[in-house]
Amino acid sequence: GTVLPILSMFFIILNILEDTGYIANLCVLTNRVFRRLGLSGRSMLPIVLGFGCRTMAVLTTQILESRKERSIAIFLIAFAIPCAPLLGVMLATLALMPFAAFAIVFGVLIAIEVLAGIALNRMLTPDIAPEFIIEIPPVRLPSLKNLAVKTYYRLKWFTLEAVPLFVVGAVLLFVIDRLRLLLLLKQWLDPLVVRFLHLPIAMVDVFLLCLLRLEAGAAVVLKMAQHGAMDSVQVVVSLIVITAFVPCFANIMAMIKVLGLKTAMVMVLVINAGAILIGGAVSLVLRRVAAGLF
Repeated sequence: GTVLPILSMFFIILNILEDTGYIANLCVLTNRVFRRLGLSGRSMLPIVLGFGCRTMAVLTTQILESRKERSIAIFLIAFAIPCAPLLGVMLATLALMPFAAFAIVFGVLIAIEVLAGIALNRMLTPDIAPEFIIEIPPVRLPSLKNLAVKTYYRLKWFTLEAVPLFVVGAVLLFVIDRLRLLLLLKQWLDPLVVRFLHLPIAMVDVFLLCLLRLEAGAAVVLKMAQHGAMDSVQVVVSLIVITAFVPCFANIMAMIKVLGLKTAMVMVLVINAGAILIGGAVSLVLRRVAAGLF
């Protein structure tokens, strides 16, 4: 109920961009900028798809001929690109906050994406540098019928995939709580979540849900923000950490399929560590200047 209305609007906009032929033009326009990140304009296709579904986007990186380019694209997709359901819940949450919260969240996410791309481009050894050749379709007006059909099937796909996982996540949390394992986990993670990130200990529940679906955890953050369980700084930090946190289970499986088990697991560990460190740094800075921003 929280996610579907917002997700519907996102899919409508994405479908309009696809059907007008603008995404192919965007690949050409971004080619020069992407070269600085070790990517080509062709990488725009999986990057854009990452705003729809990270898992689908990771699988789409197989169209990239260079392993280096595939690795960088997959890392950037998994690291700080919010998928459509997560993005929708994030926007609904930030709508409750001052505009500064919106600017900080997306400013930090864009900054770490660019810095990560530049760093990976310098660290990874190049293998091949294929020529960037792409056919540009004519710009046309989209068909309302096609937009409606594509939006319907994408929402149907999301409902069939996500709702069962939401139920599984809720059941697992219930069982873990009844077995007292959740309490032990919260005690173990207290120094990291409460003292380092300065977040409520209830965020442990959110992180567990994120392993199944990121938007499931974000929906809990939205409810906490609506009920005043977190202040503005905590909301900002939690959204940044969730977005840059470990990809959902399906995304991890896709990463293993494309990159192999060892490379994918190293990438997941680096992403997790980066998310926690960035969240702690943002929390530390905002605690000192929050009075002037919020």
